Amino acid sequence: MHSRRFIGLLLALVASAPALLAQTGTLTGRVLDSSTQEPLPGATVLLTGTSLGAATDLTGRFTLPAVPVDAYTVRVSLVGYETVMEDIEVLEAERVVLDVALSERATELGAISVVSRRGGFVPATLTSASKIGARPLETPQSVSVITQDQLEVQDATTLAEALRYTPGIQSEAWGFEPRFTWLTVRGFDATQTGLYRDGLQLRNVNYAVDYNVEPYGMERIEVLRGPASVLYGAGSPGGVVAFQSKRPTQVAQREATIEGGSFGRVQAQADVSGPIDPEGQFSYRLTGLARSSGTQVEFLDNDRLFVAPALSWRPTEQTNWTVL
Repeated sequence: MHSRRFIGLLLALVASAPALLAQTGTLTGRVLDSSTQEPLPGATVLLTGTSLGAATDLTGRFTLPAVPVDAYTVRVSLVGYETVMEDIEVLEAERVVLDVALSERATELGAISVVSRRGGFVPATLTSASKIGARPLETPQSVSVITQDQLEVQDATTLAEALRYTPGIQSEAWGFEPRFTWLTVRGFDATQTGLYRDGLQLRNVNYAVDYNVEPYGMERIEVLRGPASVLYGAGSPGGVVAFQSKRPTQVAQREATIEGGSFGRVQAQADVSGPIDPEGQFSYRLTGLARSSGTQVEFLDNDRLFVAPALSWRPTEQTNWTVL
């Protein structure tokens, strides 16, 4: 008895299937670029208010089968193009063809401002190899630059520490030594003739007297590897170490730091700079440092008092006179 009822129900469903299918239609078409008439793949075609939708293929075509008979609003969209809305009516067992042309949409982006107080770790120009401020790619010599940003990141307290990661140079040949600076470039001693400040040689008169420059007063350090007697005169064939002092800036800046460390180290430092007059013709910079510190070597202190004033006069855009 139950099997007869099941068979009857199955026959009724099979008989009503054509009628159910006959209450739907098909939506098909293409999506093109309005200016070039080229097909637009990846466009979204959606019947608003339903979950029915499709994406165009590589030829810009789309097909939505078995769409219930009704009136719809078709939404066609693609990134970079204006969205188009079209009204259609799907009839029973009929095929609706809809071709849509999309127009490109102009999007105005907001302005992006990139501000850098200095230049990061990569310099824009090199001065030691040519003395004219050539770009690194235009300099046919081996040069390494330690910029002011890198000096701050390393927190170098001596020139030797600042040069630790520079290839081709040995600045701590005798280990820890806070009093003097020993330089060996490409195996050649450059202590007496290889150190330059603002283009001028800091020549050591003998073995027992040496310079111990302060990294906090430096704007950048350039290591020029190889002979450079044409530019700098008689000197070490290994190369030179040239550093630039901090110069006055046209933008006001203020900095003050107090540090503490091992061996009773206490250090205070300040750096102020900016224009003097409203026109910006005169500008100044004052850099100072005071340190009281012991070291890992008994009876060897690392005290320091450093003051570096600077004054600039810029009468024209092409003329700048600086006193350091």
